[in-house]
Amino acid sequence: MLERPTSRRRWRWWAVGLTFVILAALALARINAQASAAVNYLDGMRRSAEGLVTASSTFSGLDQNVVDLDRIEFETATTAVLEALAEGSEAVDEPPETSSLIGAASLLRLALATWESGVATFREGLLGLADQAESGEEQIYAGLQLVSAGDKIYAEVLKELDREDVPDPITSMPVLSFQSSTRTPVAAARIFASAASADNSLFVLRADLAVSQVSSQPVWVTDPDGDLVIAAVESIVIDVVVANLGNTQAPAQMLFLNMAPAEGEEIAETIEVPPLEAGGETTVSFPGLAVAPGFSYDLSVALQLISPDGNADNDGVAVSFFVNEPTG
Repeated sequence: MLERPTSRRRWRWWAVGLTFVILAALALARINAQASAAVNYLDGMRRSAEGLVTASSTFSGLDQNVVDLDRIEFETATTAVLEALAEGSEAVDEPPETSSLIGAASLLRLALATWESGVATFREGLLGLADQAESGEEQIYAGLQLVSAGDKIYAEVLKELDREDVPDPITSMPVLSFQSSTRTPVAAARIFASAASADNSLFVLRADLAVSQVSSQPVWVTDPDGDLVIAAVESIVIDVVVANLGNTQAPAQMLFLNMAPAEGEEIAETIEVPPLEAGGETTVSFPGLAVAPGFSYDLSVALQLISPDGNADNDGVAVSFFVNEPTG
């Protein structure tokens, strides 16, 4: 009868001890889960920043070759930068579960938003100035100032991650700077504004139709003396390749052909070239042009000049050819 209380007390202590072990295990599991979540979030922040290394290098170097940079190249580069910033923002869109990372995560989201706003404002201002907008220069400067502010905010992100209560990341965050490495925002803005507003600016929307190739059917060949000759025929087809080398769509234009024999009447014809997108090309043909064997011909094809035209020197081509006499 005296041993029963002792046995019961032992079971109570065993139950208490088991409960303590379970609670300790749960607490440890929670701590480990929080630590794992913090490391995973830090890794997401790192991947977000690493995705911007190329974008920051591209944008910060734009002022180095602004003289040779045309509108298409500029739009392509800045579009890629904006897309990279948008992707980086998505990677850290959700707030962290770990309180020690809230400050760094908030700053990183602010840096990304500031960079994105700055690049968009800068781009809009430069293209606007090229298209004769009066406020373009102010927007260029405002955009570059925002980009510089984004750099400073990101520097604070790195400082925040150096705090003792922040877990060590698997890999350190990269150093990022979207601002020009050689010029202040004021100096860079002046260079970009000057390039955009110059008379020969490559940023200006400008079509550039060009006669890029002229050929014949039957095909003319070059003889040993360097002259073009065609087989003995009584009519030929002249094919003309027209390309738009500019950075905007070219409207429909007229293409003129003149073919003058050494003797006889000159042939003059006109055909419409359809609208061409930037970088596009098309082939137009002048069929059934009468020729006579044994005669030389001076041929010229020329586009109607459009205004503004990127390069008036490529709007036409002139050649001479000879139609062989029949053999046998």
